[in-house]
Amino acid sequence: MPFGKIFFSMNHDLFISYAHLDNLPLLEGQKGWITQFHSALSVRLSQLLGREPKIWRDHKLQGNDFFDKVIINQFPTVAALVVIVTPRYVQSEWCMRECQTFIEQYENTLGITAQEKSRIFKIVKTPVPLEEQPNHFHNLLGYEFFTMDREVGRIREFNSFLGQEYQQLYWIKLDDLAHDLCNLLKELESKPETPAPKAPTATESTPTIYLADTCLDMQLKRDTIRREMVQYGYLVKPDQPLNVISNSLESDIKQQMTQCDLSIHMIGDTYGAVPEGTEKSIIQMQYEVATTLSQQQGMQRLLWLDTTKDCQDKRQVQFLDLIHNNCAIQQGAEVLTDSIEDLKNIIHVKLSRDQKESPNSTLDEHRSSVYLIHDQSDYNAVAPIGDCLFNNNYEVILPVFEGDESSIREDHLENLKTCEAVIIYYGKSSELWVRAKFRELIKIAGYGRTSQFKAKGLYIGGERTNRKEQYRTHDAIVMKGFDSFEENHLQPFLSQLS
Repeated sequence: MPFGKIFFSMNHDLFISYAHLDNLPLLEGQKGWITQFHSALSVRLSQLLGREPKIWRDHKLQGNDFFDKVIINQFPTVAALVVIVTPRYVQSEWCMRECQTFIEQYENTLGITAQEKSRIFKIVKTPVPLEEQPNHFHNLLGYEFFTMDREVGRIREFNSFLGQEYQQLYWIKLDDLAHDLCNLLKELESKPETPAPKAPTATESTPTIYLADTCLDMQLKRDTIRREMVQYGYLVKPDQPLNVISNSLESDIKQQMTQCDLSIHMIGDTYGAVPEGTEKSIIQMQYEVATTLSQQQGMQRLLWLDTTKDCQDKRQVQFLDLIHNNCAIQQGAEVLTDSIEDLKNIIHVKLSRDQKESPNSTLDEHRSSVYLIHDQSDYNAVAPIGDCLFNNNYEVILPVFEGDESSIREDHLENLKTCEAVIIYYGKSSELWVRAKFRELIKIAGYGRTSQFKAKGLYIGGERTNRKEQYRTHDAIVMKGFDSFEENHLQPFLSQLS
């Protein structure tokens, strides 16, 4: 019998399963966390559904209560189970039996999923290792009502008495939960007889993103990205928790990532969890798998760095150094340090382009072009370099300096999108100007460039200074010609370009 037919005879939309200990108020005269959660969820769901939801929980629940058959008999009349996961919950025989009975009831009748969505909503109030959670919870991403306090390195649960910031985080997470519950309940009501269509897969036209797992201090920012990507209709993976057993974790990551058009890695100051039996964090393992897939299959990668403090963990310092200085790791990746809003915009731009387009198809018309970037004060100094490139059968593009600012900027970005290679000339300009130009090379993928630069060069000329003498970078071929230009100065660049 289709689930929708039964849904209309159900007595409750939701059943909240929790441990009594977790509803004890921390402050005298205050309501318990579960009571407040129940009330807030009821109000928000009412606003989204347009009706008052039927939410049931046992208010008389005690740790040593007899497992009442009345509760068991109610389970088939409940559309979804909301579980408040805490250390006490997983240690409670009552709670475990309650949860398992719900699962068995639906496994033997209508199934744990309805309309391709899970009936179980896992609310993680206090962190519990995945291996200590019931097996059916392992494939649920869950809703984490806690974060990491970076100042002291401790877990902080979302609670109003901790201040306005934590209260705001609580409401954001609760709103996510309410929307997902609302979607499930509405689908069950609106499609009583026909099965819901299968969710689009990565083989269909819907773009698919691998949004890499992060450490706790980046989780809220990751949630922000995931929430917006889902709202825009993109598929977001991992769509279930990664298998943290080290000997299968890498294959698990690869299996999910190979279905994706783009991987996004959000890196902070913390190295992250290291699975038993390995020396690398899950964060680093995901990035290395993405690097391999980028090299083998051309999968696009975005790396967003939010390292606002000096890293104290030597492992994270080494990982960041690898990202910045290893050419193989950098290949196929765009490294971003902009705001979270800029990251969203770049993701949209990348995914709005035709994913089936050949990486070099838009550059065929400009395969012999080199963009020679220089400051206006170095116009005469770059002339010999331009002549040498032209004599070697390359089209030379020079920046323009006349016109309104927006037109000059637009021309500059178009040159970066279409040229095959680029040389930055460091002469009378400042070192800050040079850094800004290198950052533009990284960001240009977000503005529509569809392939890697075949060669990137930095030519250092003009007045000889200690800073210029010592300047070095892994981001480009460095060439120096302080006294006068000689054609052999460009040879390493031309060799890579040919």
